[in-house]
Amino acid sequence: MNEVILFDKNIARTISHFEKQYGGDSALMRDVIMYLIEKRKISLFSEIIFDTTEFCKMFKYCRANLFTNNPDALHIKHLNKSKEYGKYEEEAKTNNAYHIYNSYLDNVLYMLVNEPYRFPSNFSTKYYNIEDKSKQEYDVISLQAVQILRRVDFMTNKSAKGQTKHFYMCEFNGDFYNTLFKFFIQIDYKHTVLLRKPNMDMLYIKLEELKNTLQSQDIYSIEKTFDDICDWCAISTDGSMTQRERKKKINTKFKTFEALTQMGVRIEWKKRDNEKWYYRPVLHFSATSIKSHNVSSEYMLSEFLDLSLRYLKTIKSITLGVFSNLSIDQGYLGLCKYIANGSISAPILQSLWMQARNKIYLTPHPMSGGNANIASSKLATIGERLSEVKDLDTLKKIVING
Repeated sequence: MNEVILFDKNIARTISHFEKQYGGDSALMRDVIMYLIEKRKISLFSEIIFDTTEFCKMFKYCRANLFTNNPDALHIKHLNKSKEYGKYEEEAKTNNAYHIYNSYLDNVLYMLVNEPYRFPSNFSTKYYNIEDKSKQEYDVISLQAVQILRRVDFMTNKSAKGQTKHFYMCEFNGDFYNTLFKFFIQIDYKHTVLLRKPNMDMLYIKLEELKNTLQSQDIYSIEKTFDDICDWCAISTDGSMTQRERKKKINTKFKTFEALTQMGVRIEWKKRDNEKWYYRPVLHFSATSIKSHNVSSEYMLSEFLDLSLRYLKTIKSITLGVFSNLSIDQGYLGLCKYIANGSISAPILQSLWMQARNKIYLTPHPMSGGNANIASSKLATIGERLSEVKDLDTLKKIVING
């Protein structure tokens, strides 16, 4: 998996507010979002498989801790309020649709669907919404709140050895996902993992967002307020420390931060002529750091097209002739047309997709090796959803819309 992951710039710009809204769940929630964004790139359709084992390994979480019951789980509160807890508790024994989202990981996923992120009242967001669905035209809108996931489903699957594997099927909300192609920053998830314990992960995200902004303006330095820097460094401004003590802590944090990340950032303190003390922080980024941040907005699409071609080649090799009339050069467009024309049935396609995924990524797909609880209607409508694919521009719009 890539170390660099896309992240919504609106959230990155207000990351301290994000952490205040979600409190102790914020770091886990942020990591879950990053994982889902990365996994979405290897899903040719809008559904994303959240593999708990892979997530824990990637972000260095203890799986047992994530599945510990959360005493403040939002789903429990909703069920108690609607007086349906007893019904869910009984039905959940045999029906995954009644799963109670009561662990720490459950709770984060449930909140991503049911508790939209509310932006600060004075903050203007930038999201991309489909204005005209018939023409697939985007309209830039400002949202006061954004729902990150459209849905999440708890699922189980039995392996050939009879072991039960738990995973989730997730889908991004349209406004959130559309914007990832147009208004994003890049995050090295290994840095967020490394900086989580010393409590500098929020500082890292803010500095990456700042780099992204400076790069677009071709500048390398910027002055911020003292309180801003304290906020990013998780240093209290409640009066328990003097200005001098806070400045000392900030300097120490930046020194440690640079040693760990090699980002190429340093802090300088200035003052104005009428001021006595050097309490105005100025951040300087190296030219190499700023230039390396330049990235094309088409990068996710190119990765997607490369992935789809790899799927096609692998499926063709597995089927030994089912796709004999389809040129590899046609790539994903050809595969879409092949499906739309009814040349391959949905159940066969499902099996091929899983085999291809296993060959490409080597690790077993959570749905393979047993009967996955997935509605057959979703696979049956694949051809209908892709029948409008006739050129690269149309494909691009479908990819962006999920």
